[in-house]
Amino acid sequence: MKTVGLRILFIFGMAIGVVMAPFIFLWAFFKGARPIHFDGAVCKAQLTAIDPVAGRRLEGPCLARLSGGLGKENATGKDVLGFSVRCQQDFSDDLAVGDQDLVFGTFRSFLSLPGTIGDVKVADYLANEYSSVTPWRVADFGSVTLRARPPRTEPRDGENRLARLDADIAAGTAAFTIEGRRGNDWTALATLTLVQRLPVNGNALRISMFNTGRKYVPTGARNGIRAIVYPVSQVARRLRSG
Repeated sequence: MKTVGLRILFIFGMAIGVVMAPFIFLWAFFKGARPIHFDGAVCKAQLTAIDPVAGRRLEGPCLARLSGGLGKENATGKDVLGFSVRCQQDFSDDLAVGDQDLVFGTFRSFLSLPGTIGDVKVADYLANEYSSVTPWRVADFGSVTLRARPPRTEPRDGENRLARLDADIAAGTAAFTIEGRRGNDWTALATLTLVQRLPVNGNALRISMFNTGRKYVPTGARNGIRAIVYPVSQVARRLRSG
């Protein structure tokens, strides 16, 4: 019954996305950028399984994009940070290549967002926990809410956010633990290690809720909204750039 309910919420979210679509299209077309998370850093990364079922599905090379929500890279004001992952069979710096997308943000629900945005450590990507907010259905494992746990909870020394990210990559400490919650219990699924920051335009990494080759299928209303507004924004940006 829970799975059916989450599917219904996904469809409901898609309906909301249809209502939002014209506004998203116009914003993305005239700005030539995503409405949110428009500026970020793309890294080559590696997923290493911890759980033999759900973790094994993710294992392998991937691309990871870390971004501010409303501010430019290295902005210091209050913000929601984003973290998106594209799994690949073999590593490629072509951002279109990949068979599974996952998305996270530094908040746990829309209701709690206003009260917690001030807690985000915007100066350091690796000092924050990221949540999928809504559940994903994983084959042979069940419905889980995902989170990416950081290696620390306070910013490290560094000139700015990118400098701190580069320092962690160089030190081998740029790693998140991907976990999934079923009921009240969290299970460690995989370790995601950032290996190298790539000199590419992160705007070309176009996340899709339908890129589910590893059998991580998005459910819930928020993912339903994403399923509509993401491609609408992507089409608008392509038209703007010609």
